[in-house]
Amino acid sequence: MDRSKRSSVWNFFDKRSETIVVCKLCKAELAYSSSTGSMLNHMKHKHPSSVTSATQPGGQSSMSTFVVTSSSHHCRPDKANKITDMITDMVAIDTLPIAFVEGTGFRRLMEFLEPAYIPCGRKTITSQLEKRYKECAAKVKADLKATTNTALTTDARTTPTTENYVTITCHYIDEWKLQSAVLQTRPTNDRHTGENLANVLKSAALTNC
Repeated sequence: MDRSKRSSVWNFFDKRSETIVVCKLCKAELAYSSSTGSMLNHMKHKHPSSVTSATQPGGQSSMSTFVVTSSSHHCRPDKANKITDMITDMVAIDTLPIAFVEGTGFRRLMEFLEPAYIPCGRKTITSQLEKRYKECAAKVKADLKATTNTALTTDARTTPTTENYVTITCHYIDEWKLQSAVLQTRPTNDRHTGENLANVLKSAALTNC
C-alpha cells in the first residue's frame, strides 16, 4: 500500500482517478500526484475544524504534521438521517432551490454545526422531496375519501414572463377543524374563463378524489 494512503487525511477524500481526488465534505476536486500536501492544505483552509497541528520539538508547528482529528468522530446514522430530513423540510417549507444544499455558505454552516455530517447533494434532496410528495398525496387522498363535503377553490395568476398558472386547493373539515391542501399547480394556456376553470376543477377532482 502507498505510504501516503496511510495518512488520516484520506478519511476525507476519495480517489477519483490517478490524478484527481475529491473532498467528501465539500465535493471539491484537487489534483493529486502521490503527495497529500494539497489535501492537507485544503483541509486546513476549507475545513479547519477537522484538523489540528502537531507540534515539533522546540514549539514549531509543521504543515507536514497536520493530522485529522475528527476521523474517530462519526455522525451516527440516525442523526445523519434526521439532519437530512430537516434539510428536506427546510427546502420544502421555505420553497428554496434544490441547489441551495450545495452552496458554499450552507456547507460552511453545516461544517460548523456538525463537522462529521457529510452534506447531502441535490440528488438526495430531490429523492427525499419526491418521497414526501407521494406520502403527502396519499394522505390527502385518504382524508378526502373519508370526508363527506369538500370545497374547491382556484387561484389563477400570470407570471412576469406572461406564463399562466392555476392552483387548485381543497378545503374540508377533519375532526371539527378546517383543513386545506393544495391539489395541484399547473400551467394553462387557456383564458381564465368560468368554463375553463370548471374543467380544471373537474380534472383535479378526478385525479385526487
